[in-house]
Amino acid sequence: MESEDAQAIDIGRYVRVLWTNAWIVVLMVVVAAGIVYKWSSGQPKVFESTATVRVFDPSDPSVSSGGVHVDPAREVDIQVLYAQSPAVLAEYRKRMGKSVSQIKSQTVAPLATVDAMTIAVDSGNKAVAQKGAATYAQAYVDLQRAALARRFGSQADALRAQATDLQTQMAGLDKQIADLQPTGASHVVVEGGRPIVVPESDQLRNLGTQRADLAARSSDLVNQAGQAEVESRNRQADIDIVQSPAAPKDPVSPKPLRDAAIAGMAGLLISLGIVVLRHRLRQRIARTDDVKTAAPEIPFVTAIPPNQPRFARRNRSPSLDLVSSSDGRLAEAYRTLRAGLRFATAADTSLVVLVTSARPGEGKTTTAANLGVSLAQAGERVVVVDGDLRHANIHDLFVVPNTVGFASVVVKSVPLKEALQKVVIPGGSLDVLPAGPRVNNPAEILLSDKTSELLAELRSRYDYVIVDSPPVLPVADALTLARSVDGVLLVVRAGRTRAAAFRQADQLLRQFDAPIQGAVVVGAGHERSYGGYYDYPANTGFGARRRRKLVKQPDSTPPVLTKTPG
Repeated sequence: MESEDAQAIDIGRYVRVLWTNAWIVVLMVVVAAGIVYKWSSGQPKVFESTATVRVFDPSDPSVSSGGVHVDPAREVDIQVLYAQSPAVLAEYRKRMGKSVSQIKSQTVAPLATVDAMTIAVDSGNKAVAQKGAATYAQAYVDLQRAALARRFGSQADALRAQATDLQTQMAGLDKQIADLQPTGASHVVVEGGRPIVVPESDQLRNLGTQRADLAARSSDLVNQAGQAEVESRNRQADIDIVQSPAAPKDPVSPKPLRDAAIAGMAGLLISLGIVVLRHRLRQRIARTDDVKTAAPEIPFVTAIPPNQPRFARRNRSPSLDLVSSSDGRLAEAYRTLRAGLRFATAADTSLVVLVTSARPGEGKTTTAANLGVSLAQAGERVVVVDGDLRHANIHDLFVVPNTVGFASVVVKSVPLKEALQKVVIPGGSLDVLPAGPRVNNPAEILLSDKTSELLAELRSRYDYVIVDSPPVLPVADALTLARSVDGVLLVVRAGRTRAAAFRQADQLLRQFDAPIQGAVVVGAGHERSYGGYYDYPANTGFGARRRRKLVKQPDSTPPVLTKTPG
């Protein structure tokens, strides 16, 4: 069951990737098909005419030579080669005369189902194509018949010459026999009044036997010569044009629609390859499912929707204004994140949470600040600590001075109460520990025991200590702080954070035994889990313009974060 769900998630992810890059596919298909269609339409028309020629008849007894039956497939292949020989081509061109210059190409191919072959001739002129096919076929037939006549005629002539030699030998034997035989009745002797036939000599009998053998051989050779002539006539009759070429109606090329379809299919395949390559090279996390796919070991993943309203800022953070309000998708998303942290925290146990990301600009500082505000609104004792000593931003979000802070407590031993700043928000308050003055060696400061002691002291005072840290991949500060916290939240920016970078950050934290507690996808848009169940602010967010047209709403000013001395 789990494998089926994972497969469904993967298929859905690939469908989303394809849908996101559909413009590439459509553009490639349309451009490829359009270019090829225009190019093909401008090409000269080519017509083809085809003749079918039977090369031999396998049922004819004359195709057997010496009792060995001819292999039809092999014989057809041999005739195809002969039809493409220089002798046949030369005769074909000779018969075509000046028209041969209008021939584009000629093709000879065997027919698999019958003992024949096709001769196709292409030309820009219909009549020339038909004439070329007929001329080529007739040239092959005439030359092949002539070749058969010469071959079998030579065999018959050779056989008759042998028979003539044998007859000459027979004449010589006849003369010897006549010389040895007695003339008249001299071969008959009368003894006792009775005639007695004198028997033939051994030499005469041998000569008679030789003559009879020569006569039989001569007769056999004469018969073979006659059979060769019959076979020659039969084989010549078997070679014939069984289907004369017809005048072509439609051109075989160009075919713009066919060529455009082929080009469109090629463009589709190429575009799919580009989409896959682009997805692999620029694969970015867009939804919570992508985080689960990249790092399945993360306990929970939540999504933070985009910050839609644009308030008059006046040194105030619009993100904090949104979370400070009592409704809206953004506030609801941070309540979900808050619930996830509470679920992971044992009763009566303080929690130090490190908020970091793979690379800069992915929303970790804003997430840390808003999470602290959400926890404070729930009645928790919260302190937001700016652990990014390289690029401090927490003091700007909460509009507090940065003259004294984290670095002051650790480096200059300033009392913690002098560095903390109390910020009052609608529905509660929280403390902020800014980064303090810039230092030259932030990595060594974070690695010192005083940093661990500071976090331990904060843990003893607050229910939640939210620490904003530098990103994981550029510097090692987050890995150093991870050893002193109870949980790590990895923040990713939807559509910006690459899956490879997020996976690398997750693996680095795990190599340092960092307690990864969850992940936050910032700017994830509408997730299926939202559904639209909650209400939106009257003058902000999704559908605000439509609601303002239906019902006139009074102006609503977001609450302002105020600061009291710490």
